[in-house]
Amino acid sequence: MASSGAVALMMFHTMERELFRRLDYRSLFITFSRGYPIRQDDIINFFNSLYGPCVESVMVEKAAAGQLPVYGRVVLRCPSMIPVVLDGQQTAKYMIKGRHLWARIYVPSSKPN
Repeated sequence: MASSGAVALMMFHTMERELFRRLDYRSLFITFSRGYPIRQDDIINFFNSLYGPCVESVMVEKAAAGQLPVYGRVVLRCPSMIPVVLDGQQTAKYMIKGRHLWARIYVPSSKPN
């Protein structure tokens, strides 16, 4: 029989997986021009200024030492904002502070956890 601590840990991991699954359904995959990444705060401010407070968080690639990030993920507060941000298209291109950002629907990795 599992201890109460083990059961609690299993429940925590189940809830954590569910949270990330829910984030997947309201996320955009973003890419930058090589050598021209965009700061997380600039991305959040840009989309929130266009569409109201729609961005929950932005995650940017942790690039290797000496490298610059080329992709990231925008988590929106509501999945219904995805077609709005993408203007009904599969991809959208934005210019943020003179730098290009491309966005598309985030497709989670099929790697097993």
